Amino acid sequence: MLGVALALTAIPASHGSEAKSDSGAICPQERPHAPPVAFHDVYRGMPFQPGERLRYKVRYMGVFAGFGEIEVGPPAEEEGNWYRAFRAQARTGEWYRGLYNGHGSVVAWSRPWDFGAFGYWFEQDSQPMLSKRRSKQKFLKFEQDACKVAEYTTETGEPQQTEEVALSYGAKDILSVIYFLRAKHYVIGRTERTQIYVSGKNMWLEVEPAGVETVKVAVGTFEALKLKLQAYFEGKPVRKTRVELWIAQTHPQRPLVRVEANLKVGHLTLELIEFIAGRDGPQSVSAQPAAGNQFLSP
Repeated sequence: MLGVALALTAIPASHGSEAKSDSGAICPQERPHAPPVAFHDVYRGMPFQPGERLRYKVRYMGVFAGFGEIEVGPPAEEEGNWYRAFRAQARTGEWYRGLYNGHGSVVAWSRPWDFGAFGYWFEQDSQPMLSKRRSKQKFLKFEQDACKVAEYTTETGEPQQTEEVALSYGAKDILSVIYFLRAKHYVIGRTERTQIYVSGKNMWLEVEPAGVETVKVAVGTFEALKLKLQAYFEGKPVRKTRVELWIAQTHPQRPLVRVEANLKVGHLTLELIEFIAGRDGPQSVSAQPAAGNQFLSP
């Protein structure tokens, strides 16, 4: 649900005079060469490390709906290159399943030098009240140097669909961008933006550091930096969705302690209820969709 809240805000804007495709992709003529990154340098200097887990209590329209968590995995290797690995999952509680019964999981792999997306695996199983159960799986393979992404989608009762879409060079996936926001240092009042790829669109996410507030959640009280996220599409702000995040900037790991999202339908709130710090370790996994869950708990 955390990734969903962010994804709903991220719609792109035009950027300068560079050529674009219908997906909003921006692919510069000269693209930087990928720097070599050793296994032990994949998470170097980051406030998060492998093994870190953050668990959240989720409310929708003021009703306790379930739980979500995000987790940092060990470095993942593919074709001799090392990537960061992140995971998110959300599940409705027993008391909420009369209205909506669902769970979803995401695993994302991103480049350690710029958080650019490399791979993204998504699975969702849902059954709204009085409706049939449906499941959906999607795997995205990003080719940053070629400025393209291949999407493979399977839904209940449907054959697999494959689509190739133009990609903005360096675009981040919707899960990795959460960690990108945690890793940055901000200046109050100085708005920044970054590109992200969601559902066939290359999107701009604008981030405004609004100030420091005292935030009390189940795991403690934090002096947290409030970030306001605004989406843009074709140069126009999207006003149907607003997301605000609170990051505990004075904490050494800078955890995300609270999220509030006014969505097109309803209001979503996440509050941190458990925090397990990560640490460096020798383990690694392959950056493949089937192997991506090896570092995750059931």
